[in-house]
Amino acid sequence: MNGQGASTSMPLIMRLFEKIADCFRKRPMSEESRIDLTDQGLNIIDASDNRMALKWANVKEIVAYKWDLFAYDEICIAFRLSDDDESWLEISERYHGFDDARCAMEEHFAPLPENWFSAVALPAFEENRTSIWRRESS
Repeated sequence: MNGQGASTSMPLIMRLFEKIADCFRKRPMSEESRIDLTDQGLNIIDASDNRMALKWANVKEIVAYKWDLFAYDEICIAFRLSDDDESWLEISERYHGFDDARCAMEEHFAPLPENWFSAVALPAFEENRTSIWRRESS
């Protein structure tokens, strides 16, 4: 090989690495989903304006965890809606309205474990799954 192939492919490799780096330089909010608060819970609305309603009264358990997405983590909160562990609704910190939803959840389900968010966030790149609230069986 005369080395010509390596030199002509180098710009392609550099462009590829630049594109990959661009993906991780900034973490945009999700344009696909947003969270709107209601008097009784929240709605998750996707880009097609489909709605999934969550009523606080239907929540059986709340679990917080983190996805390792290579260059950053994404914190999620999942709400279990059935006794059989089959129905869950998840919100992500990438959704517009996540912070307001988190505050409303903390207020409605108080008291939650102190510093639960930090316990999920740290250490980085670990799932740190934790149940932060569970409805008592009657």
